[in-house]
Amino acid sequence: MKKSQIIRQLEDTIRSAQRRIEDMIQDSETDLDQEIDTYYQAQHTWLQEAQGLPPVLASVTLDSMNVRGSWTIWAKMRPAPYPRSVLSFYNVT
Repeated sequence: MKKSQIIRQLEDTIRSAQRRIEDMIQDSETDLDQEIDTYYQAQHTWLQEAQGLPPVLASVTLDSMNVRGSWTIWAKMRPAPYPRSVLSFYNVT
C-alpha cells in the first residue's frame, strides 16, 4: 500500500471514529473508551506518517491537545463545539 493510501485511510478512520463518538454521546452511551482509543491511535499514526513526527513527539502533540480527556469532559459537560482532531489543526479537509 502506498504512503498516500495509508494517510488517506488514517484520515477516514479519524473522521469515522469522531462521528461514532459523537453518535454515542448523543445516544447517551457512556463506554467511549474503545472508540476514543481508536481515534487517538489513528491520529498518532497520522502525525507520524503525514507529518513525519517521531512517536514521542506525536504523543506529546496529542497530549497537549488532550485528545483522550477532551471527549470525556465533553460527554459530561457537553460544551460546544465538539473537540477537534489533528486534521483540523493541519487544515486537512
